[in-house]
Amino acid sequence: MLNLPAYVRNSNFYEENGACLHIGFFRQVVALLFLAVMSVCITACGGGGGSGVTQNVVNNEADGLSISGKVVLENGNPLSNTAVNIYKATYQIYTTSIGDTVHYMTRDTSGLESVKEDSAPFKAVNTDLFGNYKLSGLLAGSYTIRPKADSYVFSWGLVPVRSSGTLVTITESGMVYIYDPDETNNKLSADGTVIYNIGDPFSIADSNILSGQNFKASASGGVDINL
Repeated sequence: MLNLPAYVRNSNFYEENGACLHIGFFRQVVALLFLAVMSVCITACGGGGGSGVTQNVVNNEADGLSISGKVVLENGNPLSNTAVNIYKATYQIYTTSIGDTVHYMTRDTSGLESVKEDSAPFKAVNTDLFGNYKLSGLLAGSYTIRPKADSYVFSWGLVPVRSSGTLVTITESGMVYIYDPDETNNKLSADGTVIYNIGDPFSIADSNILSGQNFKASASGGVDINL
């Protein structure tokens, strides 16, 4: 005999005759609606003991972040056909307290900078005729950006003393954080794993282009300041 939950049994009409089982039509409809609602809830709410929050996980380059900007000479003229490299980077977050205020930084107490970039570029493009570049398809991770040309040294438009400009961190959930190691007004992400200090974090779902990452080229002879 088939055991049915109490809410699908019809106390007024329930009979079994061989392999034939009749269930009251109204109760059957109610049961099917209940199961449909439960299925939708499990799908939308994360199910399986999840947090109930659906994350915008970035897992393919077509949905990744693009970074764009311009490389110009000191006189403002564009520098064409110049390599712009992006490197994967890592860093440590250190905390120090001054009175009741907690400060976050990527330098240790001796002043040693923990931001490190790979020796080989992760991606590279050349500027176009107008000095513009665009690096696309960046997935979760931290990155630095740096032009490269033997005849020039470069400074980042926002921080002229630094050639490796923005440290960009993209989280698995598609949030983008921007950090300059020379700034002091540093903040942490809600989970405490990402440091940032330039603007507010934003979601790739809202905008997948980080523009305005500009560099100025000076004649070789200076010191190329890296992270």
